[in-house]
Amino acid sequence: MIPASFPPKEEIARLTARALLEIKAVHFNAETPFKLASGLPSPTYIDCRKLISYPRIRSALMDFLAVTVMRGVGPSPGGGGGGASGPMMPRSRPMAAV
Repeated sequence: MIPASFPPKEEIARLTARALLEIKAVHFNAETPFKLASGLPSPTYIDCRKLISYPRIRSALMDFLAVTVMRGVGPSPGGGGGGASGPMMPRSRPMAAV
């Protein structure tokens, strides 16, 4: 069940962007692009490690993630979460807390 109190996806996107900019997690450098883990260059980088220092923002973003997943695919059968291994583990742990 999706709580009715969550905003529509457009508002979630706006609030997420605002929060990431507020904590200075978004970096831009068009002249010397960042090298992503995939090896691809990117003029933008979002440092999600900063979320550790902002528990209220992290919690709100995790709630947004949960409601977005619920709206998109619905709850998983049996209430279990999806599996993740390797490099995704640091990102999947906050999701598991939802």
